[in-house]
Amino acid sequence: MNTRVSNELGAGNPRRARVAVFAVMLLAVIETTIVSATLFASRHAFGYAFSNEKEVVDYVTAMAPLVCVNVIVDSIQGVFSG
Repeated sequence: MNTRVSNELGAGNPRRARVAVFAVMLLAVIETTIVSATLFASRHAFGYAFSNEKEVVDYVTAMAPLVCVNVIVDSIQGVFSG
C-alpha cells in the first residue's frame, strides 16, 4: 500500500494516491465490520471452540466485545502503518 501511494505521489498524482488510500480504508472497514459482526453475533457459541466448560464459555462471551474492538483498531492501524 505505501509503495503504491509513494509511487503515485512521486509521479505527481496526488488524486490517485488519495484514491488508493480510500480504497484500502474502505476494504479494511468492510472486512472489520464483517468479522466483528460475526464474532459479536456468535459470542455465546464462540467459547465452545475452546472448551465445553460453562465457565470458559462465559469468559469468552464476556471478552468478545473487547476482541471485536481489537479487530477494528488493529485493522485500521495496519492500514495506516502501510
